[in-house]
Amino acid sequence: MINFQVKHDIPKLQAQLDALTRKHVPDAFIVALNRTAYDVVFSLKRQMREVFDRPTSFALRSFYVDSAKSSRPIAYVRPKDEAGKGTRAVNYMHPGIYGGDRRGKRHEVLLRRRGYLGGERFTTPGPGATLNAYGNISASTYVGILSKLGAFPESGSTMNVSEESRKRSRFKRQAQYFGIPDGREKGLRPGVYKRVGKGITRVLNFIASPTYSPRLLFGQIGKRVSDLRFTPNFNKALGDVVARALRRAA
Repeated sequence: MINFQVKHDIPKLQAQLDALTRKHVPDAFIVALNRTAYDVVFSLKRQMREVFDRPTSFALRSFYVDSAKSSRPIAYVRPKDEAGKGTRAVNYMHPGIYGGDRRGKRHEVLLRRRGYLGGERFTTPGPGATLNAYGNISASTYVGILSKLGAFPESGSTMNVSEESRKRSRFKRQAQYFGIPDGREKGLRPGVYKRVGKGITRVLNFIASPTYSPRLLFGQIGKRVSDLRFTPNFNKALGDVVARALRRAA
């Protein structure tokens, strides 16, 4: 499991404080844990910008703080588990943290089910692909590709283009996508191609499974930031809690 926990020894801290502040330690302790966890997330974002090529804002929001509370005085930094129709952060961040192979993205899974992509094959943008500011193919382009190839699991005309509409659109100057499955080369290397008029260009390459080296030092960052930030965060939180208590007592 990808997570990092921030915890500390509260009895040791209480023993070093006078009676006036001692009773406020638990509240300050929880605040300090959560502030430190957010410091870890901030540092992870900063390193992601350094080690990844133009990470998207979605990728930079991959981690969240599972906050500490009085009944559970530990704050966790975890990857988000929801993904909508995309790839969960816990999946796409794993090779960046631990290295190794990555899991298939949604469009790759659908292309495999349709028979275009081999089980151990993945995709990269081809020379004819239009890339966005982050160096990626847009979601709308993937929708167009999967629709033209009939790769969506939805039946009928909701997502996939029917053969009749595909034939009609040939008379329009629209991008027409077609795939060359692995093992069925006919003068063109396997991949997904776009036809506009009389021109043909490859928009998706089919490649062997990529292997990654660890780049995001998740555990090391968590420990370094916790060691550096917990004590000042605790001192600040305790001062704030005691000051509020004194104002209420005045």
